[in-house]
Amino acid sequence: MKKTFFTLLASALFLLPAQTAFSATTGEPPITIAIPESVISRALTETLPLTLAGDSRRLEGAITIVDISGLKLYNKIIICHITLTGKDLSLVTTVADQDIRLKLGNASVDFDCEAELRFDEALQTLYITPVARGIEAEKALENGDIGQALLLFLNGREFPIALQDIQPIIAEAGDKMITIDNHISDIGAAAGMLRISLLPEITTRPKP
Repeated sequence: MKKTFFTLLASALFLLPAQTAFSATTGEPPITIAIPESVISRALTETLPLTLAGDSRRLEGAITIVDISGLKLYNKIIICHITLTGKDLSLVTTVADQDIRLKLGNASVDFDCEAELRFDEALQTLYITPVARGIEAEKALENGDIGQALLLFLNGREFPIALQDIQPIIAEAGDKMITIDNHISDIGAAAGMLRISLLPEITTRPKP
């Protein structure tokens, strides 16, 4: 099927002059790929457990996402249930311009999460900003609830995911080589799916 598709595509481009290029800069609409939320859920499961990099200004330690369940995608947002664990936690307070660290030990928490997506086309980077629903992490820390205070690592922080370049598609037609490069122009959540928009650039050149 794939070979047939590329053969038909190559045939349509066969008469194009060498070094001809088509891209979305000419006003062509992007190609949209829709990935069902069930596929996204399975992919996330394969990445777990996932240790988060960096510390918050109030809490230090090793934080790990051990489970993500109940994933649902809606317009521009993702909703799911997350389980976090923390190891070797320390509370950081400042007294007279000096940082004081109070060791807290280990803790865990599970919570409902709502996350927003933002895609930077120039940087080819997807940013995810999770927010815990119904939990105030700062207040939990003040009340001594170390488990819920783990959310200080996560709540409202923007996590970048750098995307790798998509490998070009190369086909042959007669004495020409056809290359199709795809540039990601947008990534966003929609009802029940993740949508990825691609801007294809088609280039033809003589075979060496």
